[in-house]
Amino acid sequence: MLYLALLRAINVGGKRIVKMDELRSAVAELGHINIRTYIQSGNLVFESAESDREALTRQLEALLLKHWGFAIPCVLLKAPDLQAILAALPPITPEQRLNVYFLGDAPAPEAKERLQALEQPGLAWHLLPRALILKTAKDLQDKRLNNSTWLEKQLGTWATARNHKTTQTLAAWLGVKPSPESQPHGL
Repeated sequence: MLYLALLRAINVGGKRIVKMDELRSAVAELGHINIRTYIQSGNLVFESAESDREALTRQLEALLLKHWGFAIPCVLLKAPDLQAILAALPPITPEQRLNVYFLGDAPAPEAKERLQALEQPGLAWHLLPRALILKTAKDLQDKRLNNSTWLEKQLGTWATARNHKTTQTLAAWLGVKPSPESQPHGL
């Protein structure tokens, strides 16, 4: 089975450093194959004979803790998971940015209400069972929306964010074709 693992909060500001070549080697030691990484933010695509996603997530998180000495939560996705998220991506213009927050758990029941309280010009969001899609105007001044810790409090779960380009690239690596509607305008 082909998986995408999204590692949370590594290689940010010179802290929690995980080198991608070391990550690929460590994951290969578990018997996984066709391992690829994309940029330095903890995007890992690999094949595994393991079909139990929860067991595989625990296995990866234990490996990361043992090898690097600090906990690194992971979101593990298969192609259908990413296809559902891509289908929900809105079109964007050059004046907008789009981030997908992949959630560690289902959002809290009150998350939707908390997000509705943020509504303002230049902001659009869509909450899925395990992702928050956040589209903002590039000049939006609400700094809370760039603060992952603050957003996690609103969602009631931890999250790891990827921008539109990274999300599209990783989807392609899993063989997921983006819908024409999710393509940014002007590209």
